[in-house]
Amino acid sequence: MVMTSDRLIGVDSGGYPTQPDADAIIRVVDNELMQAMDLTVPLLTLFGGLGSFNVSAVKHSWVEDDLWRRRITTWSSIATSGATSITITGQAHRYPIGTILAIEDELMRITGIVDANTITVTRGYAGTSAAAHTDTTKMIFVGGSSMHESDNWVYRPTPVVSLPYNYCQLDHTALGNSWRRQSINMYGRTGAQELDQLTAQTLAEKTVAIEESLILGQRYSGAAGSPATAGGINYYVTSANGAGVYNKAGAALQLAHIYTAIHDRVNVVGQQNVGRLIVVDRWGYEKISSFYAGSRRLTQDERVGGATIDTLRTPWGDFRVVMHYALQPGNLYILNENFIKVGYLGSTGMLHTGEIMRNDGPFNGRYVYSDITFKVKNVPTMVRIHNYSTTS
Repeated sequence: MVMTSDRLIGVDSGGYPTQPDADAIIRVVDNELMQAMDLTVPLLTLFGGLGSFNVSAVKHSWVEDDLWRRRITTWSSIATSGATSITITGQAHRYPIGTILAIEDELMRITGIVDANTITVTRGYAGTSAAAHTDTTKMIFVGGSSMHESDNWVYRPTPVVSLPYNYCQLDHTALGNSWRRQSINMYGRTGAQELDQLTAQTLAEKTVAIEESLILGQRYSGAAGSPATAGGINYYVTSANGAGVYNKAGAALQLAHIYTAIHDRVNVVGQQNVGRLIVVDRWGYEKISSFYAGSRRLTQDERVGGATIDTLRTPWGDFRVVMHYALQPGNLYILNENFIKVGYLGSTGMLHTGEIMRNDGPFNGRYVYSDITFKVKNVPTMVRIHNYSTTS
């Protein structure tokens, strides 16, 4: 706002002497500066913050034990009723000799473990009828194990231990202003306050960037001129790592799709282990809310309309629903927040700020520094539904 004075202070308007400051300008500047940016980090809050664990190497690993599951998830079709060899890729160690499996109306008993990918079975066990089955049919561990009294001990194969890994992602930014600017008022605040504000804004920006890396980051070892980056949810929650992944090929998202995904995960890992956090793009959030739009009636005196769902109540329990703008359109994840963590390297990797010495003149210097990485563990407890329509 610009104002002009029409007289000298203490001298009446029109008095003597002549008004030398009639055109003097007084500038009044609002001293509240604001940087308009997204500062929300809901997932970092849910996943335990920035310091959930500490690592001592730029490349870090964690151990995951591949235990048996109720449902056999990858197996070849049984084209004839007489076939006794079944391929269950990478899963043979989960089911010792004597294990009883159920598929449609047939029971089978495992009689041998040929190798890591192959088992042999007795077909039509316990009076059931052998039949041909496709590999899309559910095969489930159902009846425990059945042994003869005179059988030798059967040793269960040692579970397969895997070592997933990730890289640390280093970020450092310098901030500064001159000694002169530090000492004068700049639009209602001193230069010292200005540097404080810039530091606070940069810390906020970096925190948001870490959350978005947690969602979209790709694991990359780095190369000359290309620093390493940490892989996030988008990198780890894949079918190759055991997640339930459903490509809707442009179809509209339906509640049945979410229910099917949850049901399939329960069959694999059990109801108590399934992820309970739905993270979804804006359109998916609106679709979930629209599933329940007709369940509320508006009376004549009500002036507020609409349905917004932040908890999805299902036969398997309640699932929290969070909309996140970092997700690519057409993506929904069901995550287990107990198995996703943000960590840092050594004693200096936690996001922090400090003073730096400047040798290029009379300037004040600060830095914002982080060396962050992520763990996305037990991926088979999680789901990705993607490529659904964002218009219908």
